[in-house]
Amino acid sequence: MKDNLQALIQIALELWRFKKRLSKEEISTNCRKLLDTSFERLENVLKEAKIDVVDNVGKPYNDGMEEEVIYSEHLEGLPDGTRIVSETIKPSISRDGKLVVSGQIIVGKNNSMQTERGENDVK
Repeated sequence: MKDNLQALIQIALELWRFKKRLSKEEISTNCRKLLDTSFERLENVLKEAKIDVVDNVGKPYNDGMEEEVIYSEHLEGLPDGTRIVSETIKPSISRDGKLVVSGQIIVGKNNSMQTERGENDVK
């Protein structure tokens, strides 16, 4: 069972990466429809296995989040002191509501602090 879980996790991560890369590419409408259908089928397989891919881009960041903050950056236009997930490097993966892979994120904030590596600067 554990081997199956690792395979499902790998499929979920690769599907997420492929969709992210493809969203930046210019492709025909027909090709997009075919790919979207394939993506939907793969996502349904993961859903049946109770695998969820969590990508929190654009959502508020709080200290209780399970993702690892690998970088914090200054973002103009945010209210002072506001923190959001500005980019997902690797999504979190859960199975049946339990975290199985912790993701990695970049947090955006607007304040006078300098941008630094590591999670200590997020606070």
